[in-house]
Amino acid sequence: MMMVVVNESSGEYQLQTTTIHKVLSGQHKAHPNAFAVVGITAYDLYSGSAENNFVYGEADPERSVGVISLARYINYTPPPTALVTSAAAPLPTPKPNLSYAKAATATAAPAPTATANTPSPAPPVSAADAAYDLLLRRSCKTVAHEITHLFGVDHCLYYHCVMNGANHDGEDIRQPMFMCPIDLRKLQFACGFDSIARYRKLSEFCTAHGWQAEAVWLTHRIQTLNQFTAEAASAAAAKTSKSNA
Repeated sequence: MMMVVVNESSGEYQLQTTTIHKVLSGQHKAHPNAFAVVGITAYDLYSGSAENNFVYGEADPERSVGVISLARYINYTPPPTALVTSAAAPLPTPKPNLSYAKAATATAAPAPTATANTPSPAPPVSAADAAYDLLLRRSCKTVAHEITHLFGVDHCLYYHCVMNGANHDGEDIRQPMFMCPIDLRKLQFACGFDSIARYRKLSEFCTAHGWQAEAVWLTHRIQTLNQFTAEAASAAAAKTSKSNA
C-alpha cells in the first residue's frame, strides 16, 4: 500500500519514496534483463527522514530502483530576478568546493572559440516555452542524477556537478547539466563507455532541444579530448620509433 501524507507547511499530498521503491522492485523482478527501473510521478515526494520534508527524487541502489517527482518543477514560478540560466547564456566555470581543495584541484577550461561547428545563439523564447524548457532541463538532470546513483556514484563534494545534492529550487536550478571529471570517470569505470561518443550523443540531444550553451560546451570538450587523443597517439608512436631505432 502506498504511503500518502499531507505536508504540514504546504497542505499538499506527498508519496513516500521507500514504498514506491518496493513497488518498482516488483517491476524490476518482472524484467530481470533490465539494469534498473525508475519511476516518474507528478506527486510530491518525501523520504520519511526527519532531515527533509521533500525530495526531488531518490534512488535505492540495493534494489536498483529510483523515483523522481515533477511536482515542484510543474508548479515552479521563477522569482523576479530569476535564477534560471537561459539557453543562450554561458555555462558557469566549474569551481571546486574549497573545503575539499586538498582532495581535488579544479582547472578552469578555456572558453570555446567560435568555429564553423559551434551552434549559433538561441533565438528568444516565449514565457510558456521558457517554462517548459526549464521543466525539461530540471527533469533531465534529476533523472540523470538518480540513475547515476544506481551505478554506485554518491553526491559530489568537489565540483559543481550534476551529482551535487539539492535541497531547494535555487540549488536545483544552479546544478549543471554535466558531470565533473571525478564522477564521469566513476561512471565510465562502471559502464565502460567511450567518452567522446557519449559527448557526441549528448550534443545531438542538446542541439535538438535548443540548448545551445550546453552544445557549445560539449563541442569544446569533444575538441579537447580529440586533441589529447591525437597527442597521446603521437607520443606513443614517437616512443615506439625511438625504441626500435
